[in-house]
Amino acid sequence: MLGIVFLFVYIVITTIYLLNIGWNPIVNDGAFYYTHLPSFFIYHDLDLNFLPNYIEAEHIKLYYVYGYIKYPIGCAYLQTPFFLIAHFFALMINENMANGYSFIYKLFMEISSIFFWLIGVILNYKILKNFIKDKNIQLTIIAITLGSGLYYYTCFESTMSHVYSYFAVTLFIYIVIKIESHTFKNKKDYFLLGLSLGLAVAIRNINIIMIIFYLLYKIHNVKDLKIKIIDFLKIKNLFCFLFGFIILMFPQMLYWYNRTGHWIINSYHPEYYIKRYENILNPCDEDYFHFNNPKIFLSLFSLHKGLFVYYPALLYSILGLKSYRKFFPNLKFALPVLLLIIIYVYSSWECWDSGAAFGLRYYVDYLCLFSILIASFLEDISLKSTKLYNISIFVLFLLIIITLIFCYLVNNVGNLDNYFKECFDSFHFINK
Repeated sequence: MLGIVFLFVYIVITTIYLLNIGWNPIVNDGAFYYTHLPSFFIYHDLDLNFLPNYIEAEHIKLYYVYGYIKYPIGCAYLQTPFFLIAHFFALMINENMANGYSFIYKLFMEISSIFFWLIGVILNYKILKNFIKDKNIQLTIIAITLGSGLYYYTCFESTMSHVYSYFAVTLFIYIVIKIESHTFKNKKDYFLLGLSLGLAVAIRNINIIMIIFYLLYKIHNVKDLKIKIIDFLKIKNLFCFLFGFIILMFPQMLYWYNRTGHWIINSYHPEYYIKRYENILNPCDEDYFHFNNPKIFLSLFSLHKGLFVYYPALLYSILGLKSYRKFFPNLKFALPVLLLIIIYVYSSWECWDSGAAFGLRYYVDYLCLFSILIASFLEDISLKSTKLYNISIFVLFLLIIITLIFCYLVNNVGNLDNYFKECFDSFHFINK
């Protein structure tokens, strides 16, 4: 666990530095995931009339429409204990601070993201520990934290959904593996399955695709799949699953109904449902999926946000595709099928480049899946050749350093597209 301790200390030091220089974690999309909390607990104002006092006008126009927040409520579930502690201290120190946006709230939102990063990587560690040597697990945890956007979204934009979604998806995978180890699953197993999936979907609605992981786990042929689906659809089992799922989705559905009059909506396009709002401030036309024209190559390899360009350490997951079945035979179909669907769905989104973000942030949510492939590769190569293993570790750390440099540049230069262009223009000039 030394690797996790090292990462924890590193992230805490980063957070202390950021807070000391006045970094604000309640910004951009994250501000509106977070806004559910002051709206409910402090201002009791679902119309968000208080918001112009704390959020810049252009962001308000971009992120919500007449009192409707399009961002799901799930992050607020996990942030609530930390928010309430912050509110308690704010009231104790100075009532004027108890506005939901003062320094004390920013501090506890940072603590919240660190906490769920930590729980997420511990669960990730437990998923791997029965199949992979400890040193390779720790290397993998370091790789997916520092060699991806997980570090960035834990420290720099900590109210964004991704660290919370990473925790929830990892928790769901952990629960699936746990309950599938039982010879006979009971009602409690199906309830926990539904509850954990409900949390993941409440954080990011698109996480509903994680049900594929459960359906294909321990599946080796069509017969296995038929048996599993029949068992899942038994009335008692399905009821327990749906009960757990709806417990955490119902507040979101209630919010949708309160704001639009509909229980289930496409939350990115409230103008389709809110008839009384005739003039929409800034309806977003970039939230459609184009499944007949996915930008798969661009999303993986483009200099503009490409997954393996900004997070090159994840290239090791491609190498792990050859060996993961040696160590995780129950993931024969679940892992590759789910990853292919994730890549296809996100590369089909009109906003495939994830907007103003550090790399393709969507994939941070599913880093547990990538960790299985990376750990499998490291384990396999360690058994075959010490020399190749040492070279692989050296290269892995170089790739991690590249991502950390990009992280630094994003925070000091801004959009890396122009930076890459300048580098290539300079290279072209040198070679004339």
